[in-house]
Amino acid sequence: SASSVSLRHCVMTLICLCLCWTDKGAILEIPALPVRTGSDVTLHCRERSGDTAAAFFSFNGRHVESDFKSELIITNIQQFHEGFYSCATDKSGTSTQSFLRVRGQSKLAKT
Repeated sequence: SASSVSLRHCVMTLICLCLCWTDKGAILEIPALPVRTGSDVTLHCRERSGDTAAAFFSFNGRHVESDFKSELIITNIQQFHEGFYSCATDKSGTSTQSFLRVRGQSKLAKT
């Protein structure tokens, strides 16, 4: 949650993912930079060991799907996909919520 930011660790990787976790809980891999509308985005959930984990994914506090999956694929992302995401596994528990930012397509200048 936003109030637990001081307890949270985030690491920016070379491929611009933010890996967010607390001292306990799963790790959610989410783009660190805003994603453009129309693009596809894949969120991954990992155990603290680094292994990919089957998890429930949540968006703004609500489960996105009813099945355990190791990744959440959002195709043709739109502005309404912007918000807080988290994942929860049986073994590691729930990740911290991380904000996915969506920005519009850049408009080309008319010549």
